[in-house]
Amino acid sequence: MPTTLLYMWDTTTSFTGSKVLEKFSSEDSRTVLILDKTIFYPQGGGQQYDQGTIENQNGKFDVQEVRFVEGRVFHIGSFINGNIDINEEVSLNVNPQRRELNSKLQSAGHLIDMALRNIGKTDITPLKGYHFPDGPYVEYIGEISGDNLVTEVQKEIDRMTQTGYEVIVKESNIEEAKQLCYFFPQHIPEGKPIRIVSVWDNQYIPCGGTHVKNVSDLKGLHIREIKSKKGNTRVSYKVGA
Repeated sequence: MPTTLLYMWDTTTSFTGSKVLEKFSSEDSRTVLILDKTIFYPQGGGQQYDQGTIENQNGKFDVQEVRFVEGRVFHIGSFINGNIDINEEVSLNVNPQRRELNSKLQSAGHLIDMALRNIGKTDITPLKGYHFPDGPYVEYIGEISGDNLVTEVQKEIDRMTQTGYEVIVKESNIEEAKQLCYFFPQHIPEGKPIRIVSVWDNQYIPCGGTHVKNVSDLKGLHIREIKSKKGNTRVSYKVGA
């Protein structure tokens, strides 16, 4: 992998330096930059990509989209002014508001998972998460029920965010991850480092997304709906106002 993924280990940094390794046109005639290291998150794992700028004294590049393609991070966009060439040193600037929202949405999905486990709903299996702003949810294989289920989960979420817990990000390998994680997916994407994350009580799960530093940052996380249908359960949520 030519690009060091700095966002994997520090998900709050929104500014750093880098160097351009490659430059070419995308299929839609935009420009693609590949860097030696990046803080830009490429879309995946149910989380949208970062946006921002790449710039130096010669030009300013608008990062409109970030993708992980065959082991390489594509920073896709267009020049606002000037130009940047291969081997030039550049500054990376991630839109901090977009990153903060994406991180809250990702961490919120994990915290909901732990809240369900804390109230005894352990007979469901994580299926997928959609951590985009337009209707985020986490979905499970298996159905759960209860007269006041939303209220019960919300009460546990509120307790956890009030108590706080520093999110742990840990580099791992498949063997160790299988031992430490309470759930390990069958299909882990190849070509990416394995990273496991805990948002509560040293309970780990594989995740490549960005996260808040502490679950206390998720105060205001609200469960919108819990719906079971055709053997699956979906928990819809929102963060902030």
